[in-house]
Amino acid sequence: MARFELIVGIEKLPNLQDIADLEDAGLDEPVKLAMAPYLPEIGMAWSEKVLRGAIIRGELPAEKVGRAIFVTRRGIMEWRNACRVQPNPRTYGSCPKSETTTARSGSTQPGISRTADAALARAAALRMFGAPNRH
Repeated sequence: MARFELIVGIEKLPNLQDIADLEDAGLDEPVKLAMAPYLPEIGMAWSEKVLRGAIIRGELPAEKVGRAIFVTRRGIMEWRNACRVQPNPRTYGSCPKSETTTARSGSTQPGISRTADAALARAAALRMFGAPNRH
């Protein structure tokens, strides 16, 4: 016979007045880590667990007083700015242009192709298009 378990978690939300007070907190005023997800800078996008991980990795500055951990709004804003993904510069074509010069690359301008022997280039083009070869 199959056995099923139902696990239910209950999260106690903070008092609405405490959340409203967070908006009035200064940039350098300590805020308990448990209240940090309710800051306007975070907007419930990250949980306390995510913020705690950032603190452990040294990415988010925090203070520990007794058992309570405190963060500041300024620290959270700086952490968010450091986490932003920087766009890659656009490259054209399938491969980015190499900065290393080779024997061939230094002799021509970009976009211009030169062949040492013009007769070989003409013969290759004629073969490609199936035209008869003139001698």
